[in-house]
Amino acid sequence: MKLSLPNRHKLSQSMLWNVFLLTVGALSFSLGAQAVAAHHGFLTGGIFGAGLLGWYATGLFTPAIWYLLINIPLFIVSWFQIGRQFFFYSLYGSLATTVISGLITFQVPIQDHLYAAITAGVLCGAGTGLMLRTLGSGGGLDLVGVILNRKWNIGIGRFNFSFNAVMFLTATIWGLPGQYALTIGAAVFRAAKQVLIPLYVTITACLLNVFGDLAFGLGWWGFPRYGAAGLAYSTLVSVTIGAALMLLLLVRHRLFARESFPAWRWIRKGAPYLLKVAGPAFGTSFLWQTGYMVLYVITASLPFGKVNALAGLTTGLRVESILFLPAVAFSMTASVLVGHALGEGNPREAKRTLLATLGIACAGMSLVGAAIWPWRMELAGLIAPDPAVQIETANYLSYNILAVPFTVASVVLAGGLNGAGATVYPLVSFSAAVWLVRLPIAWLFGHVLWQDAAGVYLSTLVSQVVMSLSLLWVTLRCRWTRFALTARHPSSR
Repeated sequence: MKLSLPNRHKLSQSMLWNVFLLTVGALSFSLGAQAVAAHHGFLTGGIFGAGLLGWYATGLFTPAIWYLLINIPLFIVSWFQIGRQFFFYSLYGSLATTVISGLITFQVPIQDHLYAAITAGVLCGAGTGLMLRTLGSGGGLDLVGVILNRKWNIGIGRFNFSFNAVMFLTATIWGLPGQYALTIGAAVFRAAKQVLIPLYVTITACLLNVFGDLAFGLGWWGFPRYGAAGLAYSTLVSVTIGAALMLLLLVRHRLFARESFPAWRWIRKGAPYLLKVAGPAFGTSFLWQTGYMVLYVITASLPFGKVNALAGLTTGLRVESILFLPAVAFSMTASVLVGHALGEGNPREAKRTLLATLGIACAGMSLVGAAIWPWRMELAGLIAPDPAVQIETANYLSYNILAVPFTVASVVLAGGLNGAGATVYPLVSFSAAVWLVRLPIAWLFGHVLWQDAAGVYLSTLVSQVVMSLSLLWVTLRCRWTRFALTARHPSSR
């Protein structure tokens, strides 16, 4: 007697098989998203990730309800655009994901963020893959992707990737207006030779950011712990408050008035120069920030002690941002004085002023570093309650204090060169120091030779030395004053 196996094609077409795969896929995805990702402040891809973002931002409903609400208009549009079979299977997949996610109230006990990210990715990816093996989908982006593919031949995978990229940048984009307002407001005050006001605003925003990171990101002092979402929104709120305070002070000092804005004729003639200066400045900021993102990844993947190392690095950077506020003030001063000297057509005075500011700043901040050196552990204990994190924070501060004269020199010299319009020099110096020195040394010593966080901390010290020496060489040997705009007197016309 010959046994006959069920036809594979018939099995894939059967309703029970498709419903089974959609259910198992929805269960796997929901476990990854609701039981792992949501408890660590992570974002998943697709519409459920958008639901998580809405939940993080407002605290209303649940991620499952957000997912359902966003899906409703998508299904209404899809009814007129796709086949009925794909529609109803996708509707079932979406409802199954909503119901199962709503029923999951427990948390998978994974404390390590890296392991949690891997687990959430595997579960969500497996669930999505199973649902895509059916005659339907999990709803959401797949519906939109099918419609776009039919109408404009846009690849479904390309659309999903683009949507996820935009979604993950949303939290950052929300903070851009505040960042721009802070930067432009500080520049206006510096141009009016009022450098203390933007310094006070920066201190206020920095302190708020530190408090928010520790309270809502790490859950210290009894506050709820929101993880990465808490860190992101702490930055957003602190920057927004700082921007609002900056604008209020601009109005109060009559620097934000109609007569403050230049005429269109001046804008049209000055635009090429502004772009020439702003382009390298943007590149410096972008490459610097992305370099720090890579440094975080290197720290988070260390062979030993990566969790405490990452916490120590984060806490140490917050302490550093407070300690180096005087250096920022010196940088603002150098930028203003150099810009005014060059505007008056006096390059020799500009160079002399920059070097004098450099000497005063390095000497003063070095004395501050020497004063706090014996109190590194106590300073770390004020912010980090966990003993292991205190040790890592103190270790980071040790390398950071040793780097004080070089860090201050980099900040002050970059400020002076930016004030002269020579933004291309900080771009080359900062980018090379981060991408060609800091990151390779961090990986080599952190992952290969020493295999701990000391390799990462060493990389910051060495890169600051390289950065400061390169900028000093530019200041002494290059014709950086040629980038500045100078006043044209009537007699020279």
